[in-house]
Amino acid sequence: MARTAKPLETTISIKEAGPRSRGPAFSCLILAGVELAGSADGVLLASVHADRKQEAVGPAIEGVMIRSYQPGDLPRLKEITVICFEGVAIDRNMERLFGEIGDHDWRWRKLRHIDQDVAGAHADGVWVYEDETSHEVMGYITCRVDQGSKVGWIPNMAVLPEAQGRGIGKSLMEKAFAHFRESGMEVAKIETLEQNPVGQVFYPGVGFEEVGRQIHYAKKL
Repeated sequence: MARTAKPLETTISIKEAGPRSRGPAFSCLILAGVELAGSADGVLLASVHADRKQEAVGPAIEGVMIRSYQPGDLPRLKEITVICFEGVAIDRNMERLFGEIGDHDWRWRKLRHIDQDVAGAHADGVWVYEDETSHEVMGYITCRVDQGSKVGWIPNMAVLPEAQGRGIGKSLMEKAFAHFRESGMEVAKIETLEQNPVGQVFYPGVGFEEVGRQIHYAKKL
């Protein structure tokens, strides 16, 4: 007899993007199972206004090397994703309950999201943090803009544990907010699982407000 999965609850927060500034699209954002972990897998939504965003996040941390994504970064982004999303991915939860699905593990499913985040024009909304000494990428953020809804979305963000506590997450988040404002977005949205306590502290700390919770169910067929 097939088992039904235990309901998985996620929270949704929002933050206003604030007054729009006119000009070319600027930069983007980063998120992680390090400073935080969250993604389309989760369900914490946040939106922010430009004004309040700036107050909450503050200026970018001096000396933090944030640059635009390059195609050669993809393997490293995937490596960081597997490390940071180990305990905060819906696909991982389903695998714990049902085992591997379709001859693929949770990592394969999660990493497809990263492929989508950097595909085509989406790559313009991806930023990475590169360590100035080792020149290794230690974190990243992916962003999407929707000119119809005026809601900017952060699908994935991750910073490796050893790079935490240096203000990298906040600096990357500020890049994301700036990107959204310059792109004409009015709200920034992000999602995370309820089982991700770090994200639920970090997001409100940078100005996001919870707007709803969602439960994910799964059933073995």
